[in-house]
Amino acid sequence: MPGKNGGGIPRYAHADIEFEGFVDVYVPRGVSRRCQDPGRGHVMLDNGAANHDPAAFHAPDRFDASRTTPPHLSFGHGARYRIGAPLARMELQVAFSRLVSRFPQMRLAVPVEELRLRPDILTAAWMHCPSPSERWGTRGQPAR
Repeated sequence: MPGKNGGGIPRYAHADIEFEGFVDVYVPRGVSRRCQDPGRGHVMLDNGAANHDPAAFHAPDRFDASRTTPPHLSFGHGARYRIGAPLARMELQVAFSRLVSRFPQMRLAVPVEELRLRPDILTAAWMHCPSPSERWGTRGQPAR
């Protein structure tokens, strides 16, 4: 399944792993377990597709901090689970709570539909995220 940004990290198999016309891949419950190899001799798994499978996630493109099932793959799984995941969660909790408490009136300067993601292979970032100061200047007056 192509990800939001259409890319992936190439991996090469050192042995045949075809099973019934599919490449067998172990992933957590609730996530698509197999992908068909088109016979080109390689498989590219799209990390951007993780957590975006509409068959596994209700409204996958919507941020829902309270979502619990199925588990997300942001920090990997099993032997590949990131050791720094608890620290990253704490850092995000502190950063977001400080941001919201310091800027309680913070809002997007444009409708969310106007924001565009960069189509990078390994990462995604906003092409441009306008701030209210770009529209209004720093003193609340329209920018010239």
